[in-house]
Amino acid sequence: MTDATQTTTELPLIVGHTYRAKRPKAMGWDSQGTFYNDRTILYIDRLGVNVQYDGPAVANGRHYPRVSVETFRKWAKTDLTEAANLKK
Repeated sequence: MTDATQTTTELPLIVGHTYRAKRPKAMGWDSQGTFYNDRTILYIDRLGVNVQYDGPAVANGRHYPRVSVETFRKWAKTDLTEAANLKK
């Protein structure tokens, strides 16, 4: 999907997909390069109201944060999993 289509429709949220922020921030680096504050969806409740996610900002030993679907959509810009699949 391109940014133009995402602004007119809601970004679909899928368990196991990784999303990038509208304003990504570098969270650190490793041998592969810089990594950003991307979030991977671990769980969406049965009612589709809350999302539980993991990302580099979640410290080891902490509970995975939960936010509303609306809040997650406001934060997210693109689905990195879909973008990676389109490049293949």
